[in-house]
Order: sequence, then C-alpha cells, then structure tokens
Amino acid sequence: MKKTKIFLVIILIISCFVSISQVAFAESAYKYESESWQIYKLGLFAGASSDRFNPDLGVKLNRQIGITLLLNFFGKTPEVKQLSSTDINGILSSYTDQSLILPWARPYMAFAVKTGMIVGTSSTTIGPSSKLDGVSFAAMILRYLGYPVERKDFINSIQTLCDKRGLDTSDVNYFNKLELTKDDAVGMVYNSLFAVCSNEESLIENLISSGVVPVETALSLCIVRYNNPASVKPVRREVLVKKPAGYQQVYDLISEALLSGKTSIVLPKNEYTDNFDKIVDMVNA
Repeated sequence: MKKTKIFLVIILIISCFVSISQVAFAESAYKYESESWQIYKLGLFAGASSDRFNPDLGVKLNRQIGITLLLNFFGKTPEVKQLSSTDINGILSSYTDQSLILPWARPYMAFAVKTGMIVGTSSTTIGPSSKLDGVSFAAMILRYLGYPVERKDFINSIQTLCDKRGLDTSDVNYFNKLELTKDDAVGMVYNSLFAVCSNEESLIENLISSGVVPVETALSLCIVRYNNPASVKPVRREVLVKKPAGYQQVYDLISEALLSGKTSIVLPKNEYTDNFDKIVDMVNA
C-alpha cells in the first residue's frame, strides 16, 4: 500500500513547478505565520491577495485593516456584501474623515458602525488610519463572542479574553501593545477559535454549526476532532503541531490531490519543493 502511495505521489509530482512570490513562502520572521495559513484554509482570512496565500503579516494594524480582518474572521463578509453603495455612503456620511477609508474597507467600516462594533474616534471622525491597540482589538473579539464590554471593563479586555480561554496566560502581556501588527492580530483571532462563547460553545464549534467553516476542513487541520458521531470538540492548542505555512500549503495540496484522485498537481516552488526527495519525505511523514 505504501509503495502504491509513493508511486501515485510520483505521478502527481511529475508536474510543472510554478514560481510564486518567495515572500509568502520564505522562512518566516513572524510568530503566527503557521496560524495565518490555517485560518486562510478555514476561509476566515484573506490576506493581501484575492487569488493566492499572501498573509502580509508585517503590516501595522490600523482600524480599517483590523476591522476588515475581524469581520472576515467571524464570517460576516456575506452580510457586509449585502450593503449597497447607498447604504455605505449614508452610514459613513457623518464622518468628516471618511475619504481616508480605502475603497475595499468602506463596506466593512460601514457594517462595523451599523452593527455597533465600533464608534467614531470623535463625534465627527471614524479614524480609519488610527492605530489599533491590543486592548481595543480584544474588546472587539469579546463582543463577537457574545460578551458585553462595559466602559469600566474595557481596559481589562485582554485578560478577559484569556479568562474565556481565548488566550494563554503567557499571551496577556505579549498582546498588550499600543500598536498591533497583522501578525499579532492573526495570533489573537486564531487563539480565539478555542474561546468559550456566551452560549458555552467554543468559537470554532459555533463557526462549524453555523456553516461558516466546513467541518471537514477543521478536521483536516486537526483543529477539532470528533467527540461522537454527531459532534466535534476543539483540540487543545498545546498539542497542535506547528508547521511553517509553506510546508503546510504543499502538504495540503498533495493530500487533497490524493484524496480527490487527481492525476496531476501544480506545486508552488519554495524551500519544500526544490528537491524531489523532500516531497517524498513530506508525504511519508
């Protein structure tokens, strides 16, 4: 059986190797590069490209980037897209700095205002380019988990997210920053998949039950496992194997090809595909 598998892989891999931006697949200097690939596979993260994996983790997080990332993560993009141009312009019309909102972010900013996710930075400004700090981002996550964040509790939002199992204790100080990067934001939202929501289910369970995340994808990434034939439960974060995103992408492409019975496959050219033996070792891992 093993020989058959290797033979099939050889057939699959005798294909053209395409050159994709090496930035996306080079050895990453970012802490949460692996997690960015996983939430990309879950359909909860778009990155900086509409047609390939490009997480762009070094970007500084401002309000419009952070809000767009968060709404994508919570599966709200279909609702965002239902807003018409008239709706968007009307919602944002009272803010004198609305012209600073980038075109792709306008629907997301309007949706965030409409749903109460954010308020203006003043009565007449929305601050799309303002820095987004760890406390504010944690508070937004908590609200989407179903918890009210009162003014008196706002400053403790990162600790509260930890208390809801959305962060490890060691993460509290790490994320308490005056300005986050997209890498930080990915770390916070990924860990929030395991947080307990107000309905006492984990966020990943809620995303699966609502149809936002396919259960098969979550199972293939080992983020959940079957609890019984009718339900799944999250896998504890500390037992998850963390692999570089470039490795995960190649591995997933080969795995999906094997499962679907494809006879050919195009692999990205990166440090995990520059040697045929590396590919065979990956399959046999």
